[in-house]
Amino acid sequence: MALEANNSLDLTNAQALRDYVEDYNNVLIEQMFSGFDSAEYSTAHDGIKGKRYFTTMKVGKLVKRWSKKFNPDSGTLGFSPRPLEVDKVKLELEIYPQDFETSYLGRYRQKGQGMDIPFEGQIMNSVMNKLGQEIEFGFWNAKPSATPSESDFLADTTRGILYHLLEMIASADVTVVGTPGGAVTVDNLLDLLDTMYKAYGTAYKKGVKTFLCSPEIAQLYFAAQKKKYPYDPVTSQTNANGLIMYKLLTGTSWLVPLPGMSGSSRIILADKDDLHYGMDSFLDINSFNVERYERYYKFWLDFDFGTQIIIPEPAAMVVNDLV
Repeated sequence: MALEANNSLDLTNAQALRDYVEDYNNVLIEQMFSGFDSAEYSTAHDGIKGKRYFTTMKVGKLVKRWSKKFNPDSGTLGFSPRPLEVDKVKLELEIYPQDFETSYLGRYRQKGQGMDIPFEGQIMNSVMNKLGQEIEFGFWNAKPSATPSESDFLADTTRGILYHLLEMIASADVTVVGTPGGAVTVDNLLDLLDTMYKAYGTAYKKGVKTFLCSPEIAQLYFAAQKKKYPYDPVTSQTNANGLIMYKLLTGTSWLVPLPGMSGSSRIILADKDDLHYGMDSFLDINSFNVERYERYYKFWLDFDFGTQIIIPEPAAMVVNDLV
């Protein structure tokens, strides 16, 4: 949700910026919590501190030939707890209004406007957009630093989906399909997507499915589709966040390029209910802080963030074998 720069900030008064943050606090939190691109294809959990365990149930074969004996098979129901763990992170800024004298403020002065300019929204939009980019990247690529330090960024602090996926592949908890030739190419991508869909569990093929990938993979798909079907247009549509999705000929499914997966050759066939992320409470109105000092403002934000993959059985998620 975009913020409106419809308040004015007197450069001698930090109260205006503080008031803006307080007035739009719920909007800012919503933008932080659900505004990054991959949020649309995952399940959010708010109010998590530390760990929250989710238990998935695996159901074996149930129905057997009738007999008088009550003889249930052991292990028909299997329960597997998986923790959604969040890590504490922070954002800290110093804002010097004088820095705007020759840029943003200067342009408004040239137009004959006064000292009060509507730039709280511009500042906060820039901050929240950059925060969204870092959360989007961390959602997929975060990996804890081997030697944690205070200088670690989000991507060095928590655990992203690709990190969890490697663990699940090692324990055979997801279905892995080999990529012909060891690389995704224009010539093999369509067949690879078809093979992945065939490997997907029959019980999970109901409804619209999404293949999640990097923008680079999506470009290969566009080229592959045009090469194989030169006279048929590639069907695409824009999602709520403005990302272009490509309609696949494989099942009722779409190929969705996500910025956070940029540079990865991994393709993931999964439901929104499989990918999870947790953050602070959506109603935590004390998250944002602004204080005035002699010639600058301090803005800071403390929150928790983490991801996890939770699926009932390996057939519920299919991936290719590349990272």
